[in-house]
Amino acid sequence: MPILPSQNKALYDLLVKGEFISAREAGELEKYVEKSSKNVEEAVINLSLMGDDQIGMLAADLAHVPFIRVGNRKIEKEALDLIPAKIAQENSIVPIKASQESLSIATNNLDQQELFQFLEKKTNRKLQISYAAKNDLKDALRAYETSLQQKLELAVQTIEKEGEKDSAESIANLLTDIVYHAALEHASDIHIEPQSDEVVIRMRLDGVLRDILFLPKNFQDVISTRVKVLANLRTDEHRSAQDGRIKMEFPDVRVTLRVSIIPIYDGEKIVLRLLATQGFLNLENLGYSQKHLNAVRQASLKSHGMILVTGPTGSGKTTTLYSVLRILNSRDVNISTIEDPIEIRLSGTNQIQVNNEANLSFANGLRSILRQDPNIILVGEIRDAETANIAVNAALTGHLVFATLHTNDAASTLPRLLEMGIEHYLVASTVNVVIAQRLVRRICPFCITSVEIQTSKLLNLFSSFENFNKKIFAQMVPSIVKSKVCNIYEGKGCGHCHHTGFRGRMAIAELIEVDEAIRGLIKAKALPGEIIKEARKKGMITMMEDGVNKVLQGLTTAEEVLKATRE
Repeated sequence: MPILPSQNKALYDLLVKGEFISAREAGELEKYVEKSSKNVEEAVINLSLMGDDQIGMLAADLAHVPFIRVGNRKIEKEALDLIPAKIAQENSIVPIKASQESLSIATNNLDQQELFQFLEKKTNRKLQISYAAKNDLKDALRAYETSLQQKLELAVQTIEKEGEKDSAESIANLLTDIVYHAALEHASDIHIEPQSDEVVIRMRLDGVLRDILFLPKNFQDVISTRVKVLANLRTDEHRSAQDGRIKMEFPDVRVTLRVSIIPIYDGEKIVLRLLATQGFLNLENLGYSQKHLNAVRQASLKSHGMILVTGPTGSGKTTTLYSVLRILNSRDVNISTIEDPIEIRLSGTNQIQVNNEANLSFANGLRSILRQDPNIILVGEIRDAETANIAVNAALTGHLVFATLHTNDAASTLPRLLEMGIEHYLVASTVNVVIAQRLVRRICPFCITSVEIQTSKLLNLFSSFENFNKKIFAQMVPSIVKSKVCNIYEGKGCGHCHHTGFRGRMAIAELIEVDEAIRGLIKAKALPGEIIKEARKKGMITMMEDGVNKVLQGLTTAEEVLKATRE
């Protein structure tokens, strides 16, 4: 049954009356739908107001069709053969299972009855239609795709026929295929590494570099030139480093790449960083617990103060801050950022790139921002006392300031500001929330399996975590502690996760809300241990405990949490 305009309106009414979205978000959604001519479901996903599974379930319920997840289902080749790839991809239809009488399909566009009738006539089967989420369908539709290795073999054959002089187009198309593949796999980086006799393509998937392709050596110069042309870099420069950006558009995804080229012994190494898009800026997608989500949202509603996120490079600090900015971004506030580099573009905000050659440092940029009538300020990183002092004073004078720092845990952040020369009473008066986080790999949902383990062995495993407390663990999960055996989870390894057992990453975090008691400790220049002790009285969950919770929920493994918390 199609989602007609009236049903589209019904979905909007359900979101508002059911309080799935706030009044402010409802107004933003209405404006976006009117401006973009997208349906309500697409708009909700694009604006990151809800997860695509959540909105998909509501839309399916209104249309009176089943909601399914197609990603973890085996798609039969016989079913794929019944619907041509072009029709399936253009209309977001995934054929799942076929019998002599029927064909089961999944789609997120039910408003195409003529097409459904055509498919029934063409396949001579009755369609059984289910509803699936947009991103889930996108992954499932890859069943139609030719593998990168096959595309490489085709490119080599074409070059052998055309000759090397006419091979540029084939190699350029292969480069485009590599970028598209990386985007669909949610890779963070593509490494193009020349060796003595070949060119190795590697991708960083879930934080781990993996070999993807091995190209002939004669592809090297064409790929290098192609990247430089796309990034508007000098094609005749081979002896010095160059940096640039590339934007690429595909039918179902837009990709922004940050380009870095450096000369090495065997040629020029190229690293393409795939920058996050607005569609990924969602706190729920980061894996934050409900308690942490509530605390972050509450702090972000304040008109002034500081929200600090700490962690090592690559721990998702910027994505976390931009996910909060995404919620706050509206036409009635002025948001300005100073960053080095700008990794995420957020429309409606004023983003400044640090440029030390032009004397535009974090500190100088922050001074300039304060003369631009800002409501909300993001400082990419507080690196020095001068930047810290300006940021704290901005928070003190009525601005909401977001910033990142490099400390091991949340409690160490507050003394770190004191070490930078910030007066203790200023730190106590301005900091609202401190978040420390790490990224761990998620267990692949397509091959997850339950493993029975003795509770004593599980406790011994968790005991290797620093500061693990058995009493607190017993309070968290009393049912597990009382039983002799329990279940934990792991990924067996499958094609979806490159046989690693993991697919995607999530944050494990600890969060300190600065209340009057902790302000008193900051003014007394208390040590981090004293701050943690006071925060735990108010129910603070440590990063390790958050990780243990996620292990028991089947989201990650104990080994992943142990590795992350020991960094």
